[in-house]
Amino acid sequence: MTMRPSPAYEGSRAPRRSRGRAARAWLCTAALALTAGCSALTDVETDLVEGGDLDNADGALAVRAGAIGAFATAFRISVTESGQLADELTITDPASRTDELDTRTPTESNPGSPNAFTSRMDALQFAADAIAAMRRHAPEPGSRIGDLFALRGYTLLLLAEHFCSG
Repeated sequence: MTMRPSPAYEGSRAPRRSRGRAARAWLCTAALALTAGCSALTDVETDLVEGGDLDNADGALAVRAGAIGAFATAFRISVTESGQLADELTITDPASRTDELDTRTPTESNPGSPNAFTSRMDALQFAADAIAAMRRHAPEPGSRIGDLFALRGYTLLLLAEHFCSG
């Protein structure tokens, strides 16, 4: 099926031009409306938390939550790697990058998890930062600070268990 102009428009190009202009005007208006509506999405600050924003009780609780999250990451990596090495866990995905750890054939390019040591050190530092912030801004209840000391101690234990011979 071929589209042809109506016989009333044959010989005159003006109506087609005005339809094209109307379509372009509509597209420009729609584009302008869309970009005007998106300004709230593009006017976003890139830094979510500034350093001074944490110097209060709410900030200390946020730092504490970050320390608990860092410990959870370090613990997950620790349990996964020690479980694979001791055959407590089995790799079911043959394409997994930890397959070399399970077969006891690590290479220099893949000695295991690249985050094994750094995640534990991050957890130690975040816990120390959180303890200082909680002591300064939110000392009560003391059990929150005690929890952070426990996480710090358990992280030290994981470091000693997995990285110290003897």
